Amino acid sequence: MVISFKKIRLKINYSFILIVSLSLLSESDNVLIILIFSSLHEIGHLILLIAFGARELELTLSYYGVALDYKNELSFYRELFFLLGGITVNAVFVLLNIYRDINL
Repeated sequence: MVISFKKIRLKINYSFILIVSLSLLSESDNVLIILIFSSLHEIGHLILLIAFGARELELTLSYYGVALDYKNELSFYRELFFLLGGITVNAVFVLLNIYRDINL
């Protein structure tokens, strides 16, 4: 399933829907929490790509989590900031001590 909004294309694989459905049926919060945190990590990258004027962005939700693909050439420093965007989101979660007790 593909949903497009402006310059962002969201691709949702059926495996993602299956995992979320099974997680909801099993009443296990861990899978959903991991998917939420990985989505927020990728959104950290996405925000910077949009700020840098990236075109043709694709966000994919699948069994493996969330992936971001883009078709731009970024300068070294922009690429560095882009890579640090996701890590910065993770660091905020650590500093705020959010959900450190995920048990798999």
